[in-house]
Amino acid sequence: SSVYAAGDAEKAVDGNRDSEYRKGSCTLTKTEFNPWWRVDLENVYSISKVAITNREDCCKERLRGAQICIGNNLLDNGNNNEL
Repeated sequence: SSVYAAGDAEKAVDGNRDSEYRKGSCTLTKTEFNPWWRVDLENVYSISKVAITNREDCCKERLRGAQICIGNNLLDNGNNNEL
């Protein structure tokens, strides 16, 4: 997907859970249809929990309808994996 300004994708997994974009801890896409974000864990893991920290400074509604798909299939940006 796209990246807006300083909202680099790797910020989503950098361990910094500060929820204010201006503090440099959030990832952000440009306004687009069906934006997505994907991570490669570089190994096989059994995933039992995923924690998402939404922005607190504004725009909370942008995460509405988000889905998490986990698997090894990269077709359609990973959307063919299990929800």
